[in-house]
Amino acid sequence: MFRRYRHAQLLATLSLLLLLNPFISTVAAGVAVDLLLLVTLISAVSACATRRHHVVIGLTLTAFMQGAALYRGVADIELVRVAYPVLGMVFFAYITALILSDVFRRTAAVSADTICGALAAYLLIGVAWSFAYALLDQLVPGSFEGLRAPTAGGGYDEYLGYSFVTLTTLGYGNVVPGNAKADALASAEAIVGQVYLTVLVARLVALNLLYSRLESGREGDHKEA
Repeated sequence: MFRRYRHAQLLATLSLLLLLNPFISTVAAGVAVDLLLLVTLISAVSACATRRHHVVIGLTLTAFMQGAALYRGVADIELVRVAYPVLGMVFFAYITALILSDVFRRTAAVSADTICGALAAYLLIGVAWSFAYALLDQLVPGSFEGLRAPTAGGGYDEYLGYSFVTLTTLGYGNVVPGNAKADALASAEAIVGQVYLTVLVARLVALNLLYSRLESGREGDHKEA
């Protein structure tokens, strides 16, 4: 049952995390978000664990991320502040690549779980880019104008919000790139977001057409027999 709807469960936990995170500010609630993040990370690993080494790499990155997050909460060290967004970016990029590989490699009928996997990958792209923005702002302070410091409870709320505004090309304008590096990173995300949706829709439509033709051919063979 879990394997059948693994992408749907990832989409559910990821959506819950993204929706709850901005509304939580207390320390106790921050711990709840960290636990939800841990569940999301494990769900992400489980969703794409088609091979043993995928599980090992995913769980290793999860452990390092959680360690960096805990250490960041008790000690303000430059190395940890840089390591956390690096680990987050690598983890979510890795999981996104595995899920996309599974979604675009499928040749059978498009199931509800396939669609959930495609949607989860889209959200994961936004999350991965938020860590990239956080890393850039750590290395080059002031890379974004109108952006406050990361919050203590949920991590990088505004980086996350800016990432999805950019990914969807919504462009509120409350946060803007402050240098050429940030501008290039934002432009790349906007392009990836639009190309992803175009290719995704084309792929899903092609799979549906292929499956319909195969089913029609099988029905024709049965009638001839």
